[in-house]
Amino acid sequence: MNVTVISKINLDPAIRKIESDDFWKYSAEEWWRLYYDLVPHKSNDLRQHVKIRPKEIEHIQPYSAYIYYGLKMVDPKYNVGGFTTDNGNTWFSRRGVRKKRTNSLLELDNGSRLWDEKAVSEKKDLLLISSMQKWIDKNL
Repeated sequence: MNVTVISKINLDPAIRKIESDDFWKYSAEEWWRLYYDLVPHKSNDLRQHVKIRPKEIEHIQPYSAYIYYGLKMVDPKYNVGGFTTDNGNTWFSRRGVRKKRTNSLLELDNGSRLWDEKAVSEKKDLLLISSMQKWIDKNL
């Protein structure tokens, strides 16, 4: 005896939900929440000034990439990271001078360079997948 089963499942609505901006914005917000503690936070500016869009987290501080990659940058003429005023209270770089990247790592008081990669090494990506699955289960 042969049995033939024909399944007619319309996946289009489910696929549209998963491809939606709502799903991917939720996923980006969740990933931000999961790696938040790994972002260096001497003043909290780098943590708090972000734009979250579907599939994207943008750190909008001018020094974001510098901290993310965590490599020291120096003035090419003086080979130093910057200068201080006479009283030592203000740190500055020479105006208009593009610094050169070194192979020396920055010393970060808290947090980690390459914070998203650090989050993956700590298996936080598995928590993200679990959260994404919960969103799918709730919304489909």
